[in-house]
Amino acid sequence: MAKTLMYVPGSPTSVKLGDTDTNLYLQVAKDNVNVDLTSVKSITVKIADSNKNYLKDISIAPANLTSGNNGILTVPLNSDNVGGLNSGDYYFESGL
Repeated sequence: MAKTLMYVPGSPTSVKLGDTDTNLYLQVAKDNVNVDLTSVKSITVKIADSNKNYLKDISIAPANLTSGNNGILTVPLNSDNVGGLNSGDYYFESGL
């Protein structure tokens, strides 16, 4: 069973350095079926650099998800979450 994390159509795929109010929308699926996140206890989105080295994580409260039943995560990319990251490409991974 393969778990995938993909961009939701319309989600930004890039963010300007210093942007403090962008949301990234990612969808969690398992074997191509959206995962219902409404009963999940905790969600962590991990950020890695282009070498896939872990840098930091973002905790998301399941109660704050607006489309959790469709497997959609709203990942806030604000100064708290991405502060200190240099310009470049990053990878995201979810932990449920």
